[in-house]
Amino acid sequence: LVQKSVITQIKGGENQGVKLNNFNVVRDFKTSLLSNQSGSISLKLPAGNSFDNYMVVLFIQDKNNSSIKAAVIKNCK
Repeated sequence: LVQKSVITQIKGGENQGVKLNNFNVVRDFKTSLLSNQSGSISLKLPAGNSFDNYMVVLFIQDKNNSSIKAAVIKNCK
């Protein structure tokens, strides 16, 4: 689960008052074995957030050589 953008206002220290803009922040990461070419996982959306600022990135990775065999990105709605 990836949050598309996060704005953080720094409240203290040497960077007090600075606004940080971060993009594509991973909020939840799951692994699952693929059996019979189907499966399911559950991801938890952090409290106080809306779906439109998130996307799900799915990929199939070969466990023997770590190569990525397929990937898809789906925006949450």
